[in-house]
Amino acid sequence: MADSADQLIQRALQNDGLNLYLDTNFLLDLVRPERRSASVDLFDEACSRGWSCSSSFFAQMEALDVEQEHAWFLARLQAGQHTEKLLRRRRQRDLTSDELREVFKRFMTTLVERDLQGRIQWLPLTRKGGELEEALALAAETNISAPDCLHLATALQAGCDILVTSDEGLKNAARPYIPAVKPEELLAAIRAKRE
Repeated sequence: MADSADQLIQRALQNDGLNLYLDTNFLLDLVRPERRSASVDLFDEACSRGWSCSSSFFAQMEALDVEQEHAWFLARLQAGQHTEKLLRRRRQRDLTSDELREVFKRFMTTLVERDLQGRIQWLPLTRKGGELEEALALAAETNISAPDCLHLATALQAGCDILVTSDEGLKNAARPYIPAVKPEELLAAIRAKRE
């Protein structure tokens, strides 16, 4: 790793720019801003500075999965089912086709309304790009979960400068490979350097 996150921020503030990789939880914050406002503020700051923001189609799929689980859980709670039972069954959700379409429509509408489709470069997972092979190597050499190996490999293969995640485990595990920070940490560093 050539530069620390602090060095990259300093360079970026001198108009060299940055390419941020946005993890799934960051996307979820953008879709539901009440989750973590620092992500929304950081995204707006990065876009206003002309920095590149990248994520993956896998992150979209993972975020959609979380949104489906959220919709399923809320619907079942409203139907009077007990939380304990729902927690045991959450990976066996049974959304109808109409419910699935509605969650997908709401998710995609939010991406379009926030202009995320136009402001985020969506990276594919491909064998040709090397992401899958790198993810497999990371999975074999580290304790990083398979989904997080896909995110890290995609960020590395795309040449991203910083991985932005609110997942403390991924942040710490990714640091030997790429500077990794929480949204609020990067936002605070940008604001401190600006002053």
